[in-house]
Amino acid sequence: MWSTLKDLLLWIPRELFAKVMEGLSALLQAIPAPDWYANISNIFQGDNNVHFFLMLCAVTTGLKILAASYGIRFLIRRIPFIGG
Repeated sequence: MWSTLKDLLLWIPRELFAKVMEGLSALLQAIPAPDWYANISNIFQGDNNVHFFLMLCAVTTGLKILAASYGIRFLIRRIPFIGG
């Protein structure tokens, strides 16, 4: 009997968390992408002056490094007693 009650009490928060995450996922998927996002790949393709200077400055590599560093910073801040 106690194990059934324990299972029920543990099931409720798990199910509530799952429903909240499903709702959040549906909300984020409902947000449309901006118009400029559809044409972002055209900046890195082609033979124009912008493309030349972007490649000269290694912007694609820099963006990858920035994204990785922000991701690592986000994760470190979630570790208790380390990420203040």
